[in-house]
Amino acid sequence: MAIKKTTVYVLVIFLLGLATGGVIGVTFAKQQMMKAVKFKAIARGVQNELITKLDLDAAQQQKLGPLVDRSMDRIKVIYFDTLTKIDGVLLDSQNELVSELRPDQVAKLSTLAKSREDFIRKHNPMESGK
Repeated sequence: MAIKKTTVYVLVIFLLGLATGGVIGVTFAKQQMMKAVKFKAIARGVQNELITKLDLDAAQQQKLGPLVDRSMDRIKVIYFDTLTKIDGVLLDSQNELVSELRPDQVAKLSTLAKSREDFIRKHNPMESGK
């Protein structure tokens, strides 16, 4: 009987740890997703890595900066275009869902849509000069 109790206690502790780890993991992932992408920091990191790992000389380093900047400009366009396409898909789904909702739910959905639009506007690298 004591072995069964011990097994149950160990199982409960394990499940609580698993649940806690899951909550912490999801919270961390959400925080990372909500951070603005820092394109300049990414560009400098890529540039520094290439300089270090390829042991570039001064002339090569001078040519690398503009190349990395042009690449980041292209990536910014792709990033924002992707966010915009995702928003379009979500908006289409929202429009289909509205007919199935009560008026109070439609109001809540509208608030969620506004938050999504604010997120996309906040993460637009072309407007914020990031």
